[in-house]
Amino acid sequence: MEMKRSYWQDLKGAFYLIWRNKWSFISVGILLQFVVGIGAAALSWVFQLAVLLAGQANIDKNNLVSVMSHPLSLLALLVFIMVFAFLFMLEMRTLISVIYLSRTDRHLSFKKVLRQSFGRLKDLSGRNLLYFLLYLLLTLPVAGVLIGSTLTDGLYIPTFITGEFEKTTIGSIGLLVVQLTFIYLNLRLIYTVPNLVVEELPFGRALKKSWSMTKRGSFRLLWRILSFEFLLTFLGILLVLGLVFTLTVIDKEGQYFWVETIFLVLIRTFLFIFTVLTKVGSLGIILDSAWEVPSRSVMRSKGSRKMKGLFALTVVFLMLQSGISAFELATLKVNDQIKLIAHRGDVSKGVENSLEALEAAAKGKAAYAEMDILLIKDHQFVVMHDYNLKRLAGVDKDVKDMTLAEVQGLKIQQDGHTSHIPSFEEYVKRAKELKMKLLVELKPHGAEPKNYVDLFVQKMRDLGIEKDYPAMSLDLSVMEKVEKKAPEIKTGYVIPIQFGRFENDSVDFFAIEDFSYQEELVTQAHEMKKELYVWTINDKQKLTKYLQQPFDGLITDELTEAQRLKKDLKQNKSYFDRVLNLVATSKEE
Repeated sequence: MEMKRSYWQDLKGAFYLIWRNKWSFISVGILLQFVVGIGAAALSWVFQLAVLLAGQANIDKNNLVSVMSHPLSLLALLVFIMVFAFLFMLEMRTLISVIYLSRTDRHLSFKKVLRQSFGRLKDLSGRNLLYFLLYLLLTLPVAGVLIGSTLTDGLYIPTFITGEFEKTTIGSIGLLVVQLTFIYLNLRLIYTVPNLVVEELPFGRALKKSWSMTKRGSFRLLWRILSFEFLLTFLGILLVLGLVFTLTVIDKEGQYFWVETIFLVLIRTFLFIFTVLTKVGSLGIILDSAWEVPSRSVMRSKGSRKMKGLFALTVVFLMLQSGISAFELATLKVNDQIKLIAHRGDVSKGVENSLEALEAAAKGKAAYAEMDILLIKDHQFVVMHDYNLKRLAGVDKDVKDMTLAEVQGLKIQQDGHTSHIPSFEEYVKRAKELKMKLLVELKPHGAEPKNYVDLFVQKMRDLGIEKDYPAMSLDLSVMEKVEKKAPEIKTGYVIPIQFGRFENDSVDFFAIEDFSYQEELVTQAHEMKKELYVWTINDKQKLTKYLQQPFDGLITDELTEAQRLKKDLKQNKSYFDRVLNLVATSKEE
């Protein structure tokens, strides 16, 4: 593929495109936000129907097979895919169409685009449906890096998957290679959606043609897109800084509610506009690299009446934003009751699950130090996360095949720290000396004896901690047995991925991964008289968001940063602090 325009022509053309048609693009973006928002609600209903038809409350690792094998659930999930495909094509077709028509001073007939998008659903049958699913699988891991739908912008690979790889050099390198591979594949498939709209090709042929079109020049195209997004971001930062400075002059101490409300409205509106214009500008560059004029007329001009209607919609949208923002500003506050839990101790000060990390967690005033225990060959418990010793001890042996004498005291290293593997007794003894509460996670490796739960319960009682230290596990059956045999132990179920509501499990709390978190789950857990913990939150933006959420416990590797952010959020010292918090919250919603 040969680039038809120079680097500067592409950048100039992208900025000219969005400047000349900014109100049209923003209005269409708002319209799409409403439509896709309604569609997303419909997707949620269809998904819940699929789960209910299988007689389940949710989909997780325990019931995935039963849900996927139920005929009615499969039918509902097929409907889910078709609705998703319709919304995806509607959004992309609308954006591409409005870009093309802006070059000929014609306006969007949303009704016609809606009809065309619905009509193309017939193409998603047989192999084309498989091609569409393949495309989604390849684009979701890096959704939004190049072009993406509103439906996929908030999706990502859960950090509990990537986080474990990042703990070793080889794993980090491997993860980087995988990420670069996905970015490369997305680059090669970048013309798939434009081929669907401009050339009206079936999905399979659109994929193949995109692969052919990007044999040459694809990295030059990537450089143009990234350059445009960098420049637009730079201009956006200047605009926000100007706004922060102006409002600081007007209300230096941040005492006036109406000024802060206006500030919040402007920031949220700007973030929305920035997202729309970034998509439009990037799509404009992509289209200009392959097509100079529309290949066919998509619609007729509807005149100024259409634009007046879109402008009115924009005004209504901003008014709604004002009301929502004022309410959020009035109710937004730090959750003082949230427990900050040091994941495997404070790992910034010592090897994970070591006595040094425990001591640092106590010094950092964590509510709990989360730690992992494994049962070894002689039915003793040691404090360790991995089933194999290679990552931390450099010994390629499984812990389950070793005795306490062989494991306890074994040297471990991590991130420049050195320590030894402690026994459960040794760890608890030090925790008691530090007056540091523990959150005990059981890590069954699959070779435990039948009396595994009895061994654990007896150990907790022997150490005198059965009423003081909560315990949790990924294995729900283990925790249900613990709850039955020792109701005095506070039990929790660790959930890596869950879609839907909680089951009424006989445990005292849930610990869900960030990817599965929804505020509705907090409400449900509290209605069930259970606590809700979220793990593992390390990113500053996510910490900022979650410290203002109503759940009960935040598990983190970044204890010091979490404590600092909690203190800063309570102070809200300046508009600059507030804008960072608002940007973080907006990006995570």
